[in-house]
Amino acid sequence: MTSKTKKRSLLVVGRSPAFASALQTRGGSESEVLPWPLRDSSPDSEEGAISGTDDEVVVILLPRPEHDRVEDWLRRTRGILAQVPKARVVLMSSLEVYGPDHHAVGMVDENTDRWVELKNDRAEYWDQVEAGVTGAVGDHPLLVLRLAHIIGAESEGWVNRLLRRRRVVTVAGFDPTIQLIDEASCVEAVHGAIERGLAGVYNVAPPDAVPVRKILKSVGVKRFALPWSLLWLFRKRSGGYGTASSRVGRLAYLRYPCTGSGERFAKETGIELSTIRALEQFPRRKRSGLQATLDLSDYNDPHGMDVRFTHRAAESWLKFFEKVYWRIERKGFEHIPAKGPAILAGPHRGFMPLDAVMLVQMITKYTKRMPRFLLHPTLVKFSVISRFLRRMGGVMACKKNADTVLRSGDLLGIFPEGIRGAFKYYKDVYHFGRFGRSDYVRFAVKHDVPVIPFAVVGAAEIYPILGKLEWKWMKRHFEWPCIPITPTFPILPIPLPAKWHVEILPAVHPEDFREAAEGDEEKLIALLLAEVKGRIEKSTAEILKNRKSIYYGNVFDD
Repeated sequence: MTSKTKKRSLLVVGRSPAFASALQTRGGSESEVLPWPLRDSSPDSEEGAISGTDDEVVVILLPRPEHDRVEDWLRRTRGILAQVPKARVVLMSSLEVYGPDHHAVGMVDENTDRWVELKNDRAEYWDQVEAGVTGAVGDHPLLVLRLAHIIGAESEGWVNRLLRRRRVVTVAGFDPTIQLIDEASCVEAVHGAIERGLAGVYNVAPPDAVPVRKILKSVGVKRFALPWSLLWLFRKRSGGYGTASSRVGRLAYLRYPCTGSGERFAKETGIELSTIRALEQFPRRKRSGLQATLDLSDYNDPHGMDVRFTHRAAESWLKFFEKVYWRIERKGFEHIPAKGPAILAGPHRGFMPLDAVMLVQMITKYTKRMPRFLLHPTLVKFSVISRFLRRMGGVMACKKNADTVLRSGDLLGIFPEGIRGAFKYYKDVYHFGRFGRSDYVRFAVKHDVPVIPFAVVGAAEIYPILGKLEWKWMKRHFEWPCIPITPTFPILPIPLPAKWHVEILPAVHPEDFREAAEGDEEKLIALLLAEVKGRIEKSTAEILKNRKSIYYGNVFDD
């Protein structure tokens, strides 16, 4: 007697016949895919097709932000789930749930919450959909797949529509990275997750991301950039009748990045995704006769670093500021290792990140290595400077990003004093006090990498803070602790041409202090902190002692 073969019925809820057909092709004879338009009360199949007790039933929910109102969509979804009480539920959500925000650290994991003050209708839509489905499933096993933007011939996503146009509007001064997956990879990911019986929340996203401008250029789309303030005037314009149909809500994702880490999904499924591969397979590229492969290896950093741009800037226009405007005197660059991870730590003076920019320029130029400095959210909030700092290798300040940089074998740049050090009165700029938090030393101990201290004298003089304004509106707008008053700022925000002196000091290795710490990690941290701070203070004092003028003269022996 032969036993009946158990089949899997996949109920695709939503208007997506192409996706349903692709699932059927991918699943073969073991799966039966039944398209089920959300407006209908029963699946588009013969009566009783899903009632067999031997069949495994999986309900795949496909919300559409531009066309669905959350309340109506959830009400209909509850009605559908009531008809298949034993079904597993797969919600195809989106990475957009994390929201576009300048506080976003990038490549976030599934436990990350949206920034509490962020207002974006698309992020709120996906948040409400996920919460509503979670409450509606009851005893149904639930899998939530937060997908990167899907592009291809049949995708209805707004990014896919954007890439099909001849010209598009972007946000001037911003160029966030975006993750893409092609339709075939999306089907493979959904099918693979169902096959493996996954449950819970997963980011389905590639490890690489590409800036918006490079994406548009790669598919032959011309862009027209407008200031965000102008786009905001048309925030009530709609691109549909759904809860998340405002056009400015979509454009916000072209202002700030919203990327997720798909590491957990890739590890559990073995499915490899790629933004560059999705672009190479995009139909418009093939029709336009563009080259078959994309040379985007220098642009696929998830945080937006542009290797070619940084090298060009270091050897060209930034060289003017090094050699002519600030006449930077340097010493000790041989202490930067030729390869391997290390932490650069030193004082940050001046509320503009010009010291970090010039350090990146000189280290890139003279050692051929590119340090990755941690960025405060205020530095990427505004146009032009946001794109510039990301292209120069800046990454948002958080422990995860610091760990990632060090694991990749790169140089990590940290200003331990943070934003408070940048807003010191000029009379206090060379008094280090506590010298910030201990995080950078803890990174060094955790990864067993050296800390390379550096001293900078002269950067504080380009914007010497003589007074501070406590204007609440401006403080809230800039997210600064105060509004600084300098000889030129805020009336004429031009930095003064003070002469800089930069010294890279010998590395401090955690291993050299372990014996003295006697196995006590906190004592080891304290010893390393004291050593790093002591070297920086000594170097700074010697430079100040030998400096004859703020504007001219060398202090280092040739």
